[in-house]
Amino acid sequence: MRFYMKGLWDLVCRYKTVFSDIWKIRHTLDAPVREKDEYAFLPAHLELIETPVSRRSHFVVWSILLFVIISLLLSVLGKVEVVSVANGKFTHSGRSKEIKPIENAIVEKIMVKDGSFVKKNDPLVELTVPGVESDILKSEASLLYEKTEQYRYAILSESIQRNELPEIRITDFPGGEDNAGGEHFQRVSSLIKEQFMTWQNRKNQKQLTLNKKIVERDAALARVSLYEHQVSQEGRKLNDFKYLLNKKAVSQHSVMEQENSYIQAKNEHAVWLAQVSQLEKEIELVREELALETNIFRSEIIEKHRKSTDNIVLLEHELEKNRQRKASSFIKAPVSGTVQELNIHTEGGVVTTAETLMIIVPDNDILEVTASVLNKDIGFIQPGQEVVIKVDAYPYTRHGYLTGKVKNITADSVSVPDTGLVFNVIISVDRNDIQGERKKIPVTAGMTVMAEIKTGVRSVISYLLSPLKETINESLRER
Repeated sequence: MRFYMKGLWDLVCRYKTVFSDIWKIRHTLDAPVREKDEYAFLPAHLELIETPVSRRSHFVVWSILLFVIISLLLSVLGKVEVVSVANGKFTHSGRSKEIKPIENAIVEKIMVKDGSFVKKNDPLVELTVPGVESDILKSEASLLYEKTEQYRYAILSESIQRNELPEIRITDFPGGEDNAGGEHFQRVSSLIKEQFMTWQNRKNQKQLTLNKKIVERDAALARVSLYEHQVSQEGRKLNDFKYLLNKKAVSQHSVMEQENSYIQAKNEHAVWLAQVSQLEKEIELVREELALETNIFRSEIIEKHRKSTDNIVLLEHELEKNRQRKASSFIKAPVSGTVQELNIHTEGGVVTTAETLMIIVPDNDILEVTASVLNKDIGFIQPGQEVVIKVDAYPYTRHGYLTGKVKNITADSVSVPDTGLVFNVIISVDRNDIQGERKKIPVTAGMTVMAEIKTGVRSVISYLLSPLKETINESLRER
């Protein structure tokens, strides 16, 4: 290894020595300077060797070399913008408003024309919904009936608590003075009184039965008291007869008769005592029936009052819904703007649910661009990136272009028949007009555009070498 390095060093030194010697005599090695005519008389090979090279060729070579160097420097130092191209159109930030009916209806009156300017809440179309008037009348009648029932049961509930019928005032009656003196108020008042009297009669019958049982019990108690006294007397007599029998003052037969009288009085006392017990049970049962009569009536009234209250809530919602249906038949402008694409022209014609009647384009609304970006480009787009907007209606080579910025990117893709899945990107526009030949021309919603979204910059040489780099990365691989 040492000899190899030494030999290599000697070779380098030799070449250095030879180069130095040649460099010292380099001027003597050049061909002698001759006149232009002298070259013509030299032999052909010497003429070819010694004739100086044309200055033009030197200029061309140095020019090519300089161009290559400049091109290389520009490719390294120069930058180009990386853009994602997306097609779209101008839209209003508030979006165009589609006017649709909520249900099938008949066109009663058309108040606008195609191209008309309308202000917010201006009438557009008057529709007639079949059956909505009858539904409102039916709901109002049902609601009035349920409120009447609620009022009736409230009066009856109060009468149960007070045990008397309160005053029925017309001012408290549903409908107020509208029903004053009418058959409806009189009928409800009569029905309240009839129900109250029916309950009172049933309660009075139970009370009469209770009073009767109490009288019978008191009479039975008197009998029990009487027979208690009689049993006591007959018992003393029996003891006296037994004493006399021991004295031989009375016969055995007299004692037996007195004993029978005592037993009979005792049995009668037991019978009436049982009768009193039975009457006490019957009295308690009648009292329970009397309380049950009131409880049943109260429960019935409370349940019907609750049911009426629930029905009132449902009917109020139904009535409000029917009134909204009627109100929705008179369509008004949601925003100020211009009427476009008017689809109804015949009064008396029929429109269906969710059918687009017309479109209102908002006035003085901010224009935006809604562009569709392919999936392969969406990963490089961020809000705030600069955008160049080229309007298809005005060639940018003559009229220039608009500028803007990415405002928003949708979170999910949408399916487009020709393109596939794309993402919608909202682009804010710096101005709403473009330079014409003599004056500025305003752009309008619906114009198609081509948006070039600036996603970054890269060097020119990187752009030129990217196909080669891609080919090298993908070569010599097996799938």
